[in-house]
Amino acid sequence: AVAPAAPPAAALFAAAAPAVDGAAFYPRVSDPRAGPARDLPRQIEAVRAAALRALASLRESVSRGDWNGPGTTLDGPCCGDAAPKLAVLLRAQGIPARLIEGEFHYYVALDLPEGQVVVDPTVRQFFGRKDAPPSVPTVFVGDVAALHGLFARHALAKTTRYDPSRIYFRDARVREHALRVLDAEVRRGSAPEHEPLRRFLARPPPALPAAPELIVP
Repeated sequence: AVAPAAPPAAALFAAAAPAVDGAAFYPRVSDPRAGPARDLPRQIEAVRAAALRALASLRESVSRGDWNGPGTTLDGPCCGDAAPKLAVLLRAQGIPARLIEGEFHYYVALDLPEGQVVVDPTVRQFFGRKDAPPSVPTVFVGDVAALHGLFARHALAKTTRYDPSRIYFRDARVREHALRVLDAEVRRGSAPEHEPLRRFLARPPPALPAAPELIVP
């Protein structure tokens, strides 16, 4: 069966503001019953679908990089490599992704009028890395409430000394310049590890996998 096409990103994210380098990223919890926040579940689904499409290319690129040596996986502490690459792949699909740095951790986020969406491709590093419970997602995609819920449900497996508010929001800043530099490097073809990303950018986004991996809690 052919997977249904993702909702047009231009329509879903039309009100997204441009990312500003160095801007603070603060948590906002939205009420899905009120006003435009009703659109947030559809936006999260669109981001989730885009992350799934990008996952194979992201994994291949991270495994080729020199962040933690050959064979690096998303289970480990490679956020500074994985998050910018994922942001590039999401933007290529029309997702207004922002690269965020907070408390020595890099991740991706959307800051929308409807609410915030956090996308973390290395969240398993906080729950035992390769030994993390199977229910901890490969890539977290969700709103702020879901993020806190993930840490609450897996409190006994948490191996980081930081709490989620420090990891994700305290002194967190948008790193737009770094993201644009990486995007330019990828499109120039400056490193072998960028080849999987260039292949993704050069073709229409692939359909979703027939049996999607666990990507949300």
